[in-house]
Amino acid sequence: MNRHPAFPWIARIANLIVEPADYERVILPALADAWHERPDHHAAGWRARVALHILRTALVAAWARTVQSALRTRWWAFGLATLAGVAGCIGLRTSMQGGSGAHAQLIFLAIGLVVGLLIALMPDRWLQGAGTVATILGAMALLVVVSHGTAFDGARRWLCMGSICIHVSTLVLPVFGAVMVRAARSRFRLAAPAVTLAVLGLLALEPDAAAVVIYGMVALVAARRSRALLPVAAISSLGSMVALSGHVVLTPVPHVEGAAELLALEHPLWFVVAMASIAGLCLVALSAWVRAATRHRGGESSIGAATTALVALLFVPWVMGDGGVPWVSYGGSAIVAAFMLIAWLLRAERRGREDSGHLDRA
Repeated sequence: MNRHPAFPWIARIANLIVEPADYERVILPALADAWHERPDHHAAGWRARVALHILRTALVAAWARTVQSALRTRWWAFGLATLAGVAGCIGLRTSMQGGSGAHAQLIFLAIGLVVGLLIALMPDRWLQGAGTVATILGAMALLVVVSHGTAFDGARRWLCMGSICIHVSTLVLPVFGAVMVRAARSRFRLAAPAVTLAVLGLLALEPDAAAVVIYGMVALVAARRSRALLPVAAISSLGSMVALSGHVVLTPVPHVEGAAELLALEHPLWFVVAMASIAGLCLVALSAWVRAATRHRGGESSIGAATTALVALLFVPWVMGDGGVPWVSYGGSAIVAAFMLIAWLLRAERRGREDSGHLDRA
């Protein structure tokens, strides 16, 4: 590992998750890929595939459990619906594929049901103090992306149903809408249409790389709030001009995180912008969710319900197609990690309110 000094923590975590043989075959080549050495790293052992499936299922189940808590539904009803949905989807896909891969699908189904059930049955009091767990899950989300590369398990960033194709970044649309509505209600009402027009222009031309720019734009709106007119107008104009120019920096990239590497080839400043935009995704989601939870009753539930509907929509092309569910791959990696960060920060914010309430009563 001496030649990969930037990734010692990833290597240590991976070494605990997979067998030594799979660690040598999968993890180390993936780290080399991240270090721009580009070896062939698509071969993966059985234990590595199972470990990655457990991580992916745990991340999805933990996120779904957070939505369930926000919606305040009964845990047993939510658990039964989740298990029935997962069993039905995998059963349908197994029957469509015939005998090939049925054994692996059943094993993955069993793993998914156990992990999903454990998280669905987790008491609310455990969720209130689960900041460390959420942080670990977020780190694991990024680890899975590094460990399976850009083509492992057939994950795709575009899922198609007939003539309609859905991008993985669709999952952030409810949060984007919440921030835009809030901006439109501020005294600087030009911020929302300016950003929205720039976003539409970018999506129409280069959807993959545009996701990075979108997150950065919305982050500015969320962070600056009512003082967003000048910076948002500048960023929106710049983003629109770059999109219309068809510059090479907007070439589609294998995953959202890879945009930083692509932009770094153009100019170091672009690398800084890309990294800030990726970080902006977490800021956007955090801002929208925390404000909805603290200022508007039912706002968090509305965002959660809309996101849940999009998640359900993404299951349709997964069942009908051959590709894997892109929960933790391509741009989905940053989205899952952001949701884990949101869960942790929401709980930290709630604990802060509870502590301040105790102090006031004292």
